[in-house]
Amino acid sequence: MLDVTNSKVEKSVEGMDIGIGIHSFGSYFRVLSMLMGGVLEMQNSSAQVVGCDGYSQIVNSTIDELTVDQNARIVDSNIKSLTIRGGNGQAPHPLSCYLINSTYEDLNKDAFDKGTLYVGWHLIVTVEDAGQVVKGAKVEVYHVTNGSLAQQKVISDDGKAQFDLVEWKLTELGNQYVGDYRIKTIYGTTETEKTITLTSSKELVISDSSTPWIILPVILVGSLVIIVYMKRLPNNSTHSY
Repeated sequence: MLDVTNSKVEKSVEGMDIGIGIHSFGSYFRVLSMLMGGVLEMQNSSAQVVGCDGYSQIVNSTIDELTVDQNARIVDSNIKSLTIRGGNGQAPHPLSCYLINSTYEDLNKDAFDKGTLYVGWHLIVTVEDAGQVVKGAKVEVYHVTNGSLAQQKVISDDGKAQFDLVEWKLTELGNQYVGDYRIKTIYGTTETEKTITLTSSKELVISDSSTPWIILPVILVGSLVIIVYMKRLPNNSTHSY
């Protein structure tokens, strides 16, 4: 793995040896092309053109033209033009690309083949009792469509549980909306449920009546007054499907 930190690479980095990976932090690339098996990790970076035939993880970065040929995870980033090649010019193969709390302006659907793009958002859940964060409270997230469990977590020491949930599933056959979720929290003998429609990154707070009245709506459940509000997290999505 090659580390590139706080650098500006004006020359094209192309045709790297098979299996060579790059970890970029705070850097800029004009052209970056990775061969099969090379892992690409980009954080707080930018590039004009990026192509990767290995696993890609891109966080808080900006790319003008991105082509992925293998599984990829893109978080809190801005992509101008995104191409997903499930065929890679050869036999079509399964490929999953997750785009979480990120934006793109143009999507090349002609190259999908067996590829799938999952567009999703962050959901942050906090549980409070008497103004204090309830550590260890269990949070379960279910798909509304079929009732299946999507994810489950426990409130951590920082008082939050973060989920990355899918709104849209895009394939060569069409687009499927999956953005409706049922949130279930378990705290002691108290269980609460709330159904949400996830169209952006949000924060869900479950608290008792000591929370200021301006947070609405209020739902009385068992011995707790559950106050639920949605807080939009940073994103400027303009996706169209």
